[in-house]
Amino acid sequence: MDQQAPQTAAGGKKPLWKKWWVWAIAAVVLIIVISSVPSGEEAPGTENELGQTENELGQEITLERGVLTAFAVSDEPSTDFFPLEKQYNKLVAVEISLQNSSDQALPFKVSNFYLKNEVGSRFSAVRVKEPQFPSDGSLAPGEKVRGWVTYEVAKGSTGYFLIYYPAWAPGELEYTVKLK
Repeated sequence: MDQQAPQTAAGGKKPLWKKWWVWAIAAVVLIIVISSVPSGEEAPGTENELGQTENELGQEITLERGVLTAFAVSDEPSTDFFPLEKQYNKLVAVEISLQNSSDQALPFKVSNFYLKNEVGSRFSAVRVKEPQFPSDGSLAPGEKVRGWVTYEVAKGSTGYFLIYYPAWAPGELEYTVKLK
């Protein structure tokens, strides 16, 4: 007796779903789809292109040893203190609070706060808008300080970010708040 091989689709070819490479492609597509589904857990901020977390205005940011909040931004803290301000530059003020949530003193300096615009230019603080954020100091456990930090920026600058480098960890930590 002669045994015959099982019959295949027309023309003697296997059906497409019986080919190994079809299943390999399906597995890769399934893995991609599953990995792109959000987990439902969201961080308090969003990551920028450098992998740094960008927090929003008004959002409390939990630091290693404290809590930082940028409450408001003002484009109009004009004063006669800067005579060139109206012609070449403008002033931008940010209302900031810093609270010590640790069990030890928390040093701070206003020079650890920078303003950066959308093209990456960095601006240091100037002392204008009242009540001013203190220039430096140390917060006892549970103590909080709040005030305005003003920056002189180039006219036409937009897309501001407040950058904070904590005094207790220079060069190690950076916190970013997207202002507008």
